Amino acid sequence: MPVYQLDFNKTYYYRAHTENLGGEQWASEVKSFTASDTRFTKFTMDGLVLWFDAMDVDADGSKDNIIDGSQLPLWVDKSLSQKNAKQSLPIAMPSYKKSAINNNPGIGFASGESFNVGSLNLNVGNVQAFIVGHGQGVGIGASSGSIGWTLDVKTNPRLGMFFNEGNVLQQITLGKDPSTGFGQFVGELCEIMIFDRILSSSEKEKIEGYLAHKWGILDDLVGTSYKVRTGLTLYYPFEETDGTNVQDISPNLLNGELIDGSLKVVDEYSILFFC
Repeated sequence: MPVYQLDFNKTYYYRAHTENLGGEQWASEVKSFTASDTRFTKFTMDGLVLWFDAMDVDADGSKDNIIDGSQLPLWVDKSLSQKNAKQSLPIAMPSYKKSAINNNPGIGFASGESFNVGSLNLNVGNVQAFIVGHGQGVGIGASSGSIGWTLDVKTNPRLGMFFNEGNVLQQITLGKDPSTGFGQFVGELCEIMIFDRILSSSEKEKIEGYLAHKWGILDDLVGTSYKVRTGLTLYYPFEETDGTNVQDISPNLLNGELIDGSLKVVDEYSILFFC
């Protein structure tokens, strides 16, 4: 059967046909479909201003051919911003890990290693960030010198999110808090996506679903430390020991943000809501 190049956004019509020794038969109905690119690209969702993908370190759309353990001076941004993550000091360079999560590649960070991204703009506004990684410490952070934010990586869940309506995309750093230099990350980063707007619930679910399926971490969408019960809408186990994010591991993933306080272990408590 010949193969033809389809045009995006064009509607095509078809009718099924089968043939064997007993004869042939055409379907009674004519069906149609519209050709589209179902891959996630930098054009798929508005507001994507930073995107690092360990499956495509050089952002050329092809499979990487990098030697396991090689130091990386550059992690190319796949968004339209083209704001790459860089490290010029060999002693501080992260390295390429051929197998990080489920035999998929990652960027490995040891103590003292980080990437510098710089600033996307000087505005104070909406920020929503997603991260896939494995380890402990600050995966990505930003700071204006007076305000800022960090998104920590955990061993569980490996899919994290941060959002805030009044923050900055300045002095962006991977692997530590740019405002203090603390929170050194040790582990592997697999994918980071930053938006300069707050996503709707359905958009957030699309991003989380895309990341969870891509990296084979579907369990992280609903948490792993509780049994799913009918009507469970919110579950804060308060397992965090640092940072400002309080993780909801119910299916709704309504994460909380700690304001004017700090997280520390004092006893074992949890809050569950049902409806």
